[in-house]
Amino acid sequence: MKTLRFVKRFIRRRLSDMCAYHEGTGIVIDTVDVEDEDNLQLLYECIINTVIMYIKRGRERGEGKMSRLEQSYMFTPGFYISDDPRKYLEEHRETNDHGLIMYCLENYEKMEYATHRLQIMCTLVTINNFRDMF
Repeated sequence: MKTLRFVKRFIRRRLSDMCAYHEGTGIVIDTVDVEDEDNLQLLYECIINTVIMYIKRGRERGEGKMSRLEQSYMFTPGFYISDDPRKYLEEHRETNDHGLIMYCLENYEKMEYATHRLQIMCTLVTINNFRDMF
């Protein structure tokens, strides 16, 4: 399987990089403390990173462009009835993008890029299966 060969190559590289982190010895399993919760946290971060990549890809399309979900999040009814749409967006800009990230995650089925939609779906399935184990 081609994917497994790619993953093995990446893991070999990552293991060699981790030698420096573990004082030149590499990973010695008896000395590493890993919990199931650590893996679950990484899966959550994977979903957040996938949504961030989706939003950035929409913004990279050009000046003033954004993804479909970002448009539906930003362009509220107040936007359409405002006298100055740019001013409305600036006045209603949030200090962080947590709301946008959660909105995209809640509506991931509507993402126009299948790669991000599939990544989120597969990660959600993995989290669900992971949770069922305990």
